Amino acid sequence: MLRTVVILFYLVAADHVLADWEMVKQVSTVSFGTVKNETVSELHKFTEFKGLVRNSGLVRIEIDLLSVDTGIEIRDERMRSILFGDATRAVYKANMEMRRITDVPIGESIEIDLDGLLELNDYSKALPLKVRVTHLTSGSYQVETVAANTIDLSSFGFTPGIEQLRSIAGLNVISMVITLEFNLVFKSLSN
Repeated sequence: MLRTVVILFYLVAADHVLADWEMVKQVSTVSFGTVKNETVSELHKFTEFKGLVRNSGLVRIEIDLLSVDTGIEIRDERMRSILFGDATRAVYKANMEMRRITDVPIGESIEIDLDGLLELNDYSKALPLKVRVTHLTSGSYQVETVAANTIDLSSFGFTPGIEQLRSIAGLNVISMVITLEFNLVFKSLSN
């Protein structure tokens, strides 16, 4: 009888540790920074995105590029039609060592390196990210970029669209390099 109770305890505990984790969109943010005319930097965001971390450690974050929000409606419309066109989503995939994450005590953080892959505009490129993972008092985990990570949009085929936007806006230059930052909260699907 005692053996059965012990086995059940370990199964319940293992189920909590090995549960998949889903992003809580209401308290998560995904933003990107741009630079125009070499000195004017601006921060923008996406309003539609989702993410999941499998119990195996597989991370998948999907961003709806058409949900771009720069704070200027006409610029959003131009980015949707000229820049993104058929590239309606970006997908980031990586793997995390889940035992390291679930072993973090409540209220504490660790920094980890993600060797991920960004799929964007029919291209797939390596995108390593350094993130801080914090075990929140709610039992959820916060995953945030430690520093702004750069992405060269020319390597994803966006040069013609950026050049067209630059011309329409009457700018000397729009940098092909953007910065990516996020602050994501994940909760266990077993709760």
